[in-house]
Amino acid sequence: MMIYDLADQAEARELLPAASYNVGANNGAAVDVGPYEGRLLVVLSAAAAGAGGTMNLTIQEREDAADAWANIPADALQEPDSDTAATFDQVTDAAASFQALAIDRGRVKAQLRAVATVTGAADVLSVLLIGQKKYS
Repeated sequence: MMIYDLADQAEARELLPAASYNVGANNGAAVDVGPYEGRLLVVLSAAAAGAGGTMNLTIQEREDAADAWANIPADALQEPDSDTAATFDQVTDAAASFQALAIDRGRVKAQLRAVATVTGAADVLSVLLIGQKKYS
């Protein structure tokens, strides 16, 4: 297991603020990851989806505002304690979900956002990005 010393060096940014998200694709705002180095941690905290509902979370990237959004490379999203490629598990109406995956900063473009795709019924969730600032 990898241990991170984050005292006075970490910063958390909202990829999707805590809220109820309606059916459809819910796009978070762009977050500039240029000031960060190493591995970034993406933390999803979600209530159980509404009856019959599901939520799938993806992370997208772009170089700048002129660039189109695209999903990050499959191998850039990883289990936090290894280099194993991973994806967020689907959130269903069966249970609440707390998940954390790492992103290798060197494998993604300058801006990231989260996209919560909700089906069936609204879901309450939040997504945070935690990173270590360069030169801190």
